[in-house]
Amino acid sequence: VKYEIDNFGYCFPFEPSNGSRILAIFPSSSKSHYFVGVSLMKGLAEKGHDITLIAPFKEKHPITNLKTIHLKEVFDYYEAIKKNALNLRNIGILQKSTHIFDYKVVETRLILENKNVQKLLDSAQEFDLIICEIKMSEALLGFGQHFKTPIIAMSASGTNKWTNYLVGNPSPLSYVRNTLLGFSSDMSFSDRAWNVAITTFEEIYYNFFYFHKQVSLYNKFFKDPKPALEDICKNVSLVLLT
Repeated sequence: VKYEIDNFGYCFPFEPSNGSRILAIFPSSSKSHYFVGVSLMKGLAEKGHDITLIAPFKEKHPITNLKTIHLKEVFDYYEAIKKNALNLRNIGILQKSTHIFDYKVVETRLILENKNVQKLLDSAQEFDLIICEIKMSEALLGFGQHFKTPIIAMSASGTNKWTNYLVGNPSPLSYVRNTLLGFSSDMSFSDRAWNVAITTFEEIYYNFFYFHKQVSLYNKFFKDPKPALEDICKNVSLVLLT
């Protein structure tokens, strides 16, 4: 992690003697995702930057220069979903896909409803940079517009169609696999056909049943005047992949 953080510092040469104010948003209730994000934030805090971290987990011991806004509601919701994990394993691929979309809508709403997140939005706090883990939850990009601050998107699971969309990376379905299908990189013709079919279904669900809910959350929790969420999604400064 130290090597990665040193290289991150070369990309963004903030002087430790004049630390930057960074808002980090890591909404995932997966501990593996959290560990990636918090390790980066700890390294930046050690270099003298002032970090405000929004996450479903919190550290056992205080960390100098790092303040956490704990998303207990998101953690509790995830734990409730886990209790039904066995039933979720037995549902079809289309149901699984729609369940993920619906989960991300609820997760986004719980984050924005959090009382301490609301206090932050109502405050006069200023930030120099926002780092936000993005896997759907597009309404969270509104933090950048709200604080008039550049956003760096981050993915703890490598490149995927959600990060590719943000920066216009191509994702040819002939060889870019849908993560729900579990295919190998060497797909057969039938694998490719399924890949196209399931991904097309997801695109339809995303555009007609999911994204407008993110737009509604964005419009509800972030003050006017503001650009359309569709435009904000195309204005991410950088994407970090792990």
